[in-house]
This record gives sequence, structure tokens and C-alpha cells, in this order.
Amino acid sequence: MKFHYDLYDKGPIIRDLPVFGAAADLEEGAAVMRGATPGTDGGFVILASGALTDIIGVMAEEHVNTVSGDDSNTGGTNYTRKKVIINPFAIFLAEYLLTDDMDVLSTSGTTVTITSLEDNIDRGWLYATEGTGTGRLALITTAAAGSCTTKETTAWDATTDVIKILPPLHQLMKIADVGRGIGSDAAAATGEVTIWENYIEATSIAFQTLNNKTHSGLTGLNDRAVKFFSDIQFRNHVANTLD
Repeated sequence: MKFHYDLYDKGPIIRDLPVFGAAADLEEGAAVMRGATPGTDGGFVILASGALTDIIGVMAEEHVNTVSGDDSNTGGTNYTRKKVIINPFAIFLAEYLLTDDMDVLSTSGTTVTITSLEDNIDRGWLYATEGTGTGRLALITTAAAGSCTTKETTAWDATTDVIKILPPLHQLMKIADVGRGIGSDAAAATGEVTIWENYIEATSIAFQTLNNKTHSGLTGLNDRAVKFFSDIQFRNHVANTLD
């Protein structure tokens, strides 16, 4: 993900902070949070996960773990600082991971059944990544637990996999792609964010806001290198905590 804008109309605020990658790389664009485990990562920046509690921001450069000892540690034998974007009211542009998808169980007309699908995602979207109807984009007009209604008939079936693009003002998200993007589980995720806007980009489609009237029902997007994005704000930031 990358810095998009700030609700206070500020540029990115960047600080050099001590990082702990647990012997793994921290990629540029990865969301990071406060380490809180005494004796290991307490007091350091670590990869964001789960509920996205005490988010610090997003890595502005990569931290590479090439050998043992690259990480900062509580013993004081190593101390590695990297640049992190820390704006508490930053909006980050995050891409949806097309390989992190969910299975369609069946469809009937405009009803799409997905086991354990979360409720309250009206005005979100489904995009087919595999199987019957690959490349079709559909607006969710009404959502219910385990199923939803789309604007158009999709003709998807049990071979179809889809991602869900979360609706504006939704407040739960799955972090994916080593902290850089958004994944799709059928059930509600736990990551505390606010979705501000959704976007599409593809061959012959310039980067633009997803539009209910013009984009729902598009097909063949799998042959057009399509990408989807959301503007996200982390709700539980170290400088603006929920808890």
C-alpha cells in the first residue's frame, strides 16, 4: 500500500524507527504496528496483523533480513532503524489481492450464495477471479449472512472464486500480501479500518472511482490486467487509539 492523502491535508510524516521483522523482510508498503511482547519485539515496529491494533503506519523503505541478527533486539546487540510513514490520519491506497479469494457455493438469478459470507456489505462488489464467469464484476445491492444480491445476474457456479471489494465506510478488513494489501475471507475480518473509497484500473480503464452505474456488469476484465483498490484509514493508531 502507499500514502494517498491525509485528512488534515498534510504530506507523509516519516520517522526512522527501530524495526523487528522476526527474521523476515518488512516490505516497502507494508503496514506495521507496535510490538508488545516483552523480551522479543516490545518497543519495536513489527508487521501488522489481525485486528490491526496500535498501528504505527506503513514502511517507507524495505527492511531486509539477509542474515541472523539483522533485527533490532532487546538485548541491545543490534539496532536497525527504517523509515516509516506515521501520519495518524493518513489515507493509504491498498490493492486487493486477486489470489486471496473465496468460493461461490451457487447462484440463482441475482442471488449469490457464499458460505459464511458476512452481512452488511451492501454497496460492496464481487469480482470473479477463477472458474465460470471469470472476469465479471458485480455490485452488491443487498447483503445478508451467507448470501447477497447483485445488480445483474452473474451465472456464477460452484467452480467460481470471487473476491469481495468492501463498501465505503466499512470498518473491517483482512490484511494480506505481507501487510501490503487486502484479502477476502467470506466471514467478516477483524482488522479495524475505515474504507473511504474504491477504485478500478485496467487496460483501457484509467485509474478511477468504482461507479455503480458504469462498472457493474463488466466482463472480461481478467484479460485486461484489472486491479482494484481501496482508500483505507487505520482506526487504531498508536497516536489515536480505540482502546
